Amino acid sequence: MTTDRHPAQTFCRHLATALATAALYDSRHAQVLRLCQLAAGAVRPILDDGGLALLFVEDELVLEGCSLGRGMYIDRLARQLRRFGISHLRLKAGLEAEEIRSLVEQLTTAGAQDRIHALPHLGIGRVEVRYRQANEESDGIIDERNFRVEDLPEMGVPAETAEEVSEEELARFAEICEAVRRKRQLHVVGISEIVARFVAAFTSEAGNFFALAPLRELDEYTFTHSINVCTLNIAQAMALGIEGQMLHDIGVAALLHDMGKLFLPEEILTKEGQLDEEEWQLMRQHPVRGARYLLETPGVPRLAVIVAYEHHIQYDTQGYPQVGTSWKQNLVSQITTISDVFDALRTERAYRGSMQVHQISQILLQNAGSKLNPQLTHNFLRVLERVTSAAAS
Repeated sequence: MTTDRHPAQTFCRHLATALATAALYDSRHAQVLRLCQLAAGAVRPILDDGGLALLFVEDELVLEGCSLGRGMYIDRLARQLRRFGISHLRLKAGLEAEEIRSLVEQLTTAGAQDRIHALPHLGIGRVEVRYRQANEESDGIIDERNFRVEDLPEMGVPAETAEEVSEEELARFAEICEAVRRKRQLHVVGISEIVARFVAAFTSEAGNFFALAPLRELDEYTFTHSINVCTLNIAQAMALGIEGQMLHDIGVAALLHDMGKLFLPEEILTKEGQLDEEEWQLMRQHPVRGARYLLETPGVPRLAVIVAYEHHIQYDTQGYPQVGTSWKQNLVSQITTISDVFDALRTERAYRGSMQVHQISQILLQNAGSKLNPQLTHNFLRVLERVTSAAAS
């Protein structure tokens, strides 16, 4: 009796079994062909409605930002893919059993590691993470040969420069937040339009990582910080091969992650010095307040509620709000935590100056595995390295 809860889990079960069978016999064995047919059939109905990105993080299967958990077959498949540096599979409409069999053949043929390639309806994302030695310049490597920004779907908005989008949408976001402060309902459609324009700007400008030029000249840090975190999240997600509606929802979640701060006394938010203990206790309430508000707001993606609540919990669950050690922070919350920390450190505050990118990178590395997801941290640093190198050339 199967306990699969999602077609993606069924797909992984059949693929893992096909790989094990092919290793014993060959990729054209009748049982392998049958399993590939079952795998294709499991996801065909949902692929007709759009592609499917399967991300493997620490032997967990992640779909649309939510973990589908561990299991014998998922563990086995994740280990097999990791041997070849593969972190995610992108399934597209039109996927047939023969393409799955071809992938099985590539993964079970001795010496085939350098010859593994994407297929028309079955993309692969290759990731290699390594820790830097003293004489090395790179903190991590991500092979993006199978990820192309131009593959992202059009969002139905005109291409504009990132700078134009940032300035205009910051003002628009500030207006929306001010309305919430005045106890008016959150304008979710306006939030979605802001994120759509950011995604379109990234798509049209490809490597132009405009989030590296934060909007810190404006007075209201809460607004500018949320915009910056949004663009940083989109950059991270795109590097992981995430696209379409999920990419959009990740941007929305980032833009709304600090909504709880709108319900705190303004003098705390604008205080020039460090907060005292009483003020800090109030500040620590903003994740719960934000999540509660978003939960009660029609049209807000569930992911945004989760990220608002979790973005300070940390990878090791030692942050706030306090949760049990068995709590598993959502993948998108982990992405948002990295963006949140990076933007906070690079922004000048009254009680400290802004940090340089290389200083922040070292802090992120020091916290990888404790406060921050180590794989996502190295993904972020690789994106950062790629863009800063492009900007310098």
